[in-house]
Amino acid sequence: MLQHIANQKVEDRPDIVARVFKLKLKQLMHCLKKEQYFGATIADVYTIEFQKRGLPHAHILLWLNKDKCEPSAEYIDSIISAEIPDMKIDPDLYDAVSKYMVHGPCGTANPKCPCMKNDKCSKNYPKAFNEETTFDHNGYPIYKRRQNSRGPRSYEEIRTINGHTYPTFKDACYALGLLNNDKEWNDAMREANQWGMPYQLRELFVTMLLFCEISDVNNLWETNYNILSEDIERQKRKLFGLPELQLSEEAKKTYTLMEIDKILMKYGKRLKDIKNMPQPKDSEVEGMENKLIMDERMYDRKQLHSEWSTKIKQLNTVQLEVYNAVMNAINNKLEEVIFVYGHGGTGKTFLYGTISAKLRAENKIVLNVASSGIAALLLPGGRTAHSRFEIPIELFDYSTCNVKQNTQLAELLQQTSLIIWDEAPMDHRFAFEALDRTLRDIVGSKNPDASSKLFGGKVVLLGGDFRQVLLIVPKGGRQDVVQASINRSYIWKSCKVFLLKTSMRVRDVGNEDEKIKTNKKFNEWLLAMGDGRLDTKAETQENEPTWIKIPDEYVYGTGKIDIQNVVDEIYPDFLTKSKDDKYLRDRAILTPLNEDAERINDYMVDLMPGDYKVYKSCDEICQSSVDSEEQFTAYPPEYLNTIRLQGLPNHELKLKEGMPVMLLRNINPSRGLCNGTRLTVTRAGKFVVEAKIITGSQIGKQVLIPRIMMTSTDTKLPFILKRRQYPLKPCYAMTINKSQGQSLNSVGVYLPKPVFSHGQLYVAASRTTSPQGLKFFIDDEKQKYKGHTRNIVYQEVFSNLPSIEN
Repeated sequence: MLQHIANQKVEDRPDIVARVFKLKLKQLMHCLKKEQYFGATIADVYTIEFQKRGLPHAHILLWLNKDKCEPSAEYIDSIISAEIPDMKIDPDLYDAVSKYMVHGPCGTANPKCPCMKNDKCSKNYPKAFNEETTFDHNGYPIYKRRQNSRGPRSYEEIRTINGHTYPTFKDACYALGLLNNDKEWNDAMREANQWGMPYQLRELFVTMLLFCEISDVNNLWETNYNILSEDIERQKRKLFGLPELQLSEEAKKTYTLMEIDKILMKYGKRLKDIKNMPQPKDSEVEGMENKLIMDERMYDRKQLHSEWSTKIKQLNTVQLEVYNAVMNAINNKLEEVIFVYGHGGTGKTFLYGTISAKLRAENKIVLNVASSGIAALLLPGGRTAHSRFEIPIELFDYSTCNVKQNTQLAELLQQTSLIIWDEAPMDHRFAFEALDRTLRDIVGSKNPDASSKLFGGKVVLLGGDFRQVLLIVPKGGRQDVVQASINRSYIWKSCKVFLLKTSMRVRDVGNEDEKIKTNKKFNEWLLAMGDGRLDTKAETQENEPTWIKIPDEYVYGTGKIDIQNVVDEIYPDFLTKSKDDKYLRDRAILTPLNEDAERINDYMVDLMPGDYKVYKSCDEICQSSVDSEEQFTAYPPEYLNTIRLQGLPNHELKLKEGMPVMLLRNINPSRGLCNGTRLTVTRAGKFVVEAKIITGSQIGKQVLIPRIMMTSTDTKLPFILKRRQYPLKPCYAMTINKSQGQSLNSVGVYLPKPVFSHGQLYVAASRTTSPQGLKFFIDDEKQKYKGHTRNIVYQEVFSNLPSIEN
C-alpha cells in the first residue's frame, strides 16, 4: 500500500530505507574486510541504531593485524584527518565536513547545547592545536590539528567573520545570524534608515511588531522613534496649510503612533493589541472615524464611474447576467449567494472589477477578498479572506471569525453592500461557514431578521475553478479533500451558479485564422485535461488509468532531462538578461516537487553573474511543543538547520542583487507583499533586504523586508520548528502549487516525476498566456508509455457543477 502514496519522503518508507541501508552496510563491511581499506583485519563487530527521525546508522569496531598495521602517527595520519579540508582543492569534502562534522556551537555561544554539562563541553571542545599526531598515556591518539591548517588557527580567527574580528564568540555568532535577540531589529531599523523613506520604516516597524516576536517592544519604539517620525511634522504642515507649524515631541509621538495604528488596522490589528506598545493620546484618537470604513470610501468616484462605463460595454452575455443578478440583489436588499464558475482567463477578475467600480462609484462598500495572496493582488483593494475576516487558521465545523461586536471591523461588515470572494475552491468549506455564522451574529445585532439569513442577508459573490489545485487537508485523502470543498457545504444549495466558458487569457494573436484556430484548440485541450476528459492509460501495476499523451507540439524533450536544456529553453540569453525585470517576470519553470525546484534554482543562482550573499537562519524548537527540557535540548541546532519544509525558507539562503525571489508570507498585503509575490533583490543588506515588486498591482514598488519568525506546520515532526530567516526563496523555478494565480508568457513544465494531486497538471499548463509559450520536459525513461505523464482529476468534485459540454 505504501508505494501508492504520492509525494513521500525518505523517512516515510522505513521498509525501503532498512533494505537499502543493509545493502550499503554489507558493501561497506566488504570494503573494510576484504579490500582492507584500513589494513588487514582479524575481527569485527557492529551494532545498528535507529535515530529519532527513523534513519539507521552503524557503529563499527575493527581489530587490525598489529603485525601489518603498526599504530604509528604516520599510519593514523594516512587514514584520519581532524583538519578542515582545503575548499579549493576538494570543495565537496570541505562542504561535507563543514556541514556535518564540526562540533557546536556550544559553550557561552550556546549554553543549551546537549553536550554542555556543568557549564562545560562534555566532549572537551574546542580541542587544542597539535602540530603532529601523538598518543596519550592510555594509548589513545591525539590527532594532528595544525595552526596553519585550513581551519581557524586561534580563538581570534574563530571570532573573525568577513574580515572583522569580534570581541566575543557571542558577537561572532550574532554576525552570522545564529542568535535570537532584539538587537537585530534595532540594527535592521538603522540599516533601513540609510535607504528607506519614513513611511517605509513605519511599515517595516509594523512588520516587526507582527512577525518578529520582539522581547521588548517599548524599547524598540523608544530607540527608533526619531527615524519613524522624521516626516510627521512636514506632513502636518502640508495637511493644515501651516508652513511654520512646530509640533511638540509629545504631539509628534502621538501622530507617529496614529500612523502606525493605521497600518496595523490593515492587518485587522490595533496598537492596543500589541503588548507594551504605547498608545496615542485619547484626545487625538477620539475624533478619528472608523478607519476601515474611511479606507473603503476613499476611492475616486468620478474615475470609477468612467471605468465602469467602459467595462460594462465589454461584458459578454454570461458576465452581464451575473452583473445584473448582483445589482438586482443589492438594489432590492435581497439575500443572494452567487458562484461564478470559470477556468483561468474567462474574465472573472474583469467582472469583479466592473461590479466593484459601479458600487464604489455610488459610495457603497465592496470587500474584495481571495483565498490566496496572489489572487488578492489582482482584485481592486483586494485582501486575503483570512486577514480581512479574521478567519482562524485552525478551522472546525463550529468555528466563527475573530470579529467582536462594536469594533471597527464589525461596523465595516454591517455597512458592506457586497462581498466578492475569488478562488473559493482553494478554501475549506468551514471558512465560508465561519463567515456565515459571524455575519448572522454581527449584522443580526442591528437587524434581528438577519440572524436567520445566509451571511446575515449580505450579497456574496464567490468565484473560482474546481479544475485547479484544491485546498490542502493535513493527513487527508482524496475523499477528505472533496468533502471539504465549498460545493459540499450547506451554503451550496443556496448558490446560483453561472458558467463562464470563453477564454480571454489565451489571446487571439493577430487576425490570422490559423492562429485563432491554434488558440481555440489549445483552450479546448486544457479544459478537457482539467475535466478529466482526455484519453487515459494505466502504467504497469496501476489500477486507475491516469496517464495522458501530451501533444508533440508542447513537448520539448523526453527521456533523461538535463537541467541545462530546460534553463536554455525557458531562459534564453540568461547571462545578458539576468537582471531584466520584464524578462524575469514573464517566465518560470514549474515542477511538482520542491526539491526539484530547489535544484534548478541553485543551478541558476550559481549561473547568474555576480557574488552572492549568504544568510543563515536561527533555528530553535518551540518550547510549548515539547514536554520537557530534555526534549527541548535533544535536537541540536545542526540538525534543525538541515530541516527543509514546504513553505519555510531553508537555513541557508543565497541572494544576489537582481535575482528574482518569491515571498513566503503575507507580510503587507496593502503594499503588494503577499505569499507568492515575486520580487527582484535590489539591495542585500546585513539586516534588511530591499526588493522591487515585479508582479501584481504594485509593480515597481520598492519594499523593505526583515528577517521574521516563522513556524513549521509539518505534523511529521515531533515538535514545532521556529526559524528566524528572510521569508524569501529564489523563484526561477517554483512548485506547481505555488504558481497558481501567476500568468506567464513562457512556461517550462519540468517533470522528472509526475504530478501527485488533483489539478496540478492543469494549473501548470494553464499558466501560459499563449500555446506557443508552453513546453513540457518529461522524464519517461522508466515509463511504459513514452511522451505521457500523469493527470490526476477528482471527478467526484464536479458532481454538482455545470459541465462546459452542456
